[in-house]
Amino acid sequence: MVAMIKSLFVLARVILFVGLSMCSAVLHAEQFNIKDVQVDGLISLSEGFVVNSLPVRIGQTINDDDFNVIIQKLYETGYFADIKLSKAAGDVLVIKVQERPTIKSLSIKGNKALKTDPLLAGLSAAGLAENKPYNPSILGSLKKEIERQYVSMGMRGSQVQTKVTPIKRRNAVNVVIQVKEAKAAKIRRIAISGNRAFSDSKLKGLMSLRDSKGLAFWSKKNRYLKQQLSADLDRIETFYRNNGYLKFAVESAQVNVDKNSGGVIIDLAIREGNAYRINDLKFLSQEIEDTREIDQKLSELRGRIYSKKQITELERVIKGMLGKQGFAFARVKGVPKFREAQNKVDVIFALEKGKRSYVRRINFTGNTKTQDDVLRREMRQLESAPANTALIEQSRLRLMRLGFF
Repeated sequence: MVAMIKSLFVLARVILFVGLSMCSAVLHAEQFNIKDVQVDGLISLSEGFVVNSLPVRIGQTINDDDFNVIIQKLYETGYFADIKLSKAAGDVLVIKVQERPTIKSLSIKGNKALKTDPLLAGLSAAGLAENKPYNPSILGSLKKEIERQYVSMGMRGSQVQTKVTPIKRRNAVNVVIQVKEAKAAKIRRIAISGNRAFSDSKLKGLMSLRDSKGLAFWSKKNRYLKQQLSADLDRIETFYRNNGYLKFAVESAQVNVDKNSGGVIIDLAIREGNAYRINDLKFLSQEIEDTREIDQKLSELRGRIYSKKQITELERVIKGMLGKQGFAFARVKGVPKFREAQNKVDVIFALEKGKRSYVRRINFTGNTKTQDDVLRREMRQLESAPANTALIEQSRLRLMRLGFF
């Protein structure tokens, strides 16, 4: 739901940008000094609002470039559908506007899968809410975005209709968004091709999505969700890379709808590649002062099947070692170098220690009842000493054990 709100907000910003890019000033005249400002066409807004929104002031000299900026700034308020500038006698800047109607009420009907409150929050973030100006371009684009959200939830065919009713004798409208939700698409079959090392049942067992075989009719595990399929593919890839298949790839993931049953058929084509063992582990540069702490770990991994998880854990350990030496912001990356003829890899660790860090001062915030002195007694990291990530973590744990936080 958070992703939906963000996508609606980004979409509204794109609409606003496109709208502004199409604006152009109609006044082309020599520069003049503004003696007064006259605003025509206002219905509900005050002239003071318009004047305060201007990027120029009375007494300022303006030219064609300023006219474009004026129009752009007024459009950015969102309250105007049309803006025209002209110059009247006596060096008066005349601004003729057409106000957008205000949304008096906004309601959503027929929605169950998408909850109303988060949906309204997303619409509001995108600029569509009660007491805000009504922009038909935003409403039309948000309608399509809501339909896209339903498709991503496996409810392809859901329809979103909008009804805008003007309120007589008032520059306002009532907006109703009517949703007709389609039934969630059920997965009829998941087919996997290209796998030799691991069976279909093993790979399907890694997935959160399931086909309908063997599931109760009320189960939601066989509901097709695009996001879940993407997460399942990541899970399968992680599984292979933790079992030596560094060059594993999902070549295609096709999703089709069976015309007869309406069920979803997922066809996954994968390329396993070869399983690689670790030949050796090396450091690109000898920047660690003492490697005894990890020598045993390096020795244990030699000859084993490559595991991305184990290499990531080793990166964390090496980074921790550098942190103990005062390099709190060190970077460590284990890069495989392939020995294709032997189906082996050398893992080369690239280190970026950076500068040694020192703790200048330790400050506490949020301790409204406990004195700083009580907390400082638990600190193992000292001020004016090199930053030691292990001591910082010990300090954190000791503070937690006090039971105050």
